[in-house]
Amino acid sequence: MGLLQQLNSPVMFIDSQHKIVYNSIGIILALILLVAMPLVPSAVEAQSPPLAISKSAGPDPVVAGEELTYIITITNTGHVPLTGVVVTDVVPLHTTLVLVSGRDGDWWIQTPLPGERLEIVWTHNGPLAPGQVSHLRFVVRTEATNAEPIVSQGCRVMAEGWDAMVGEVVTRQVLLPTPALTPTPTPMPPTTTPLPTPVPPTATSTPGPTPGPPTARPSPTFSPTPQEDSASQASSFRPSFGWAGLLIGLIVIVAVLIPFLMRLVKK
Repeated sequence: MGLLQQLNSPVMFIDSQHKIVYNSIGIILALILLVAMPLVPSAVEAQSPPLAISKSAGPDPVVAGEELTYIITITNTGHVPLTGVVVTDVVPLHTTLVLVSGRDGDWWIQTPLPGERLEIVWTHNGPLAPGQVSHLRFVVRTEATNAEPIVSQGCRVMAEGWDAMVGEVVTRQVLLPTPALTPTPTPMPPTTTPLPTPVPPTATSTPGPTPGPPTARPSPTFSPTPQEDSASQASSFRPSFGWAGLLIGLIVIVAVLIPFLMRLVKK
């Protein structure tokens, strides 16, 4: 009732001289708005595309210096194809991009250039049919010295004629690798080389020829040489020159010795 009274009442204006002026134009404008409002869609209502978005990452936790794989899954949950579907994601801090892929080549992939913002862009090269599921993947390598969690911001999905959607943030913990302990070498005791044990020589009996019966050798027979006795030898001694020669020799010896002896005596 109050609303009808306001609509039926003339719009009042107060001028600078505080006079009330009745304007019939206000009534006409109010009627037009009441008729047109149901025909105008609400501009405040959000128009999100009929898409389901999820992102996973593994392994969790990841060892510093190892690879971390992200998979983005997009599903058209509506009843009409979606065109102009574009997905963007940012390479997390403390990581380096290794590779990017899209399923069955249905996506154009744009990777960041050196020095640019680390943003990956997937553009679907055709309509995304109702119920169609697409998997997008990118792999990063974590810094070997970083121990902070790896935080991946939510991916952004846009479709033609719809508002943009943002996925959830994915966080993965980082484990620093355990340094390998270098085993301390255990000193080995000196190896004693065993001396060879002397082996007593084994007497090897070489079989010789079997001795036969001794052969009787004839003993030498000595024939005695007949010896003459000394008496017979003396009686049979004769000088070579005869007795005359012996006598002459004696005379010569005496003749030589006498003068020699006399000289010795005189001296």
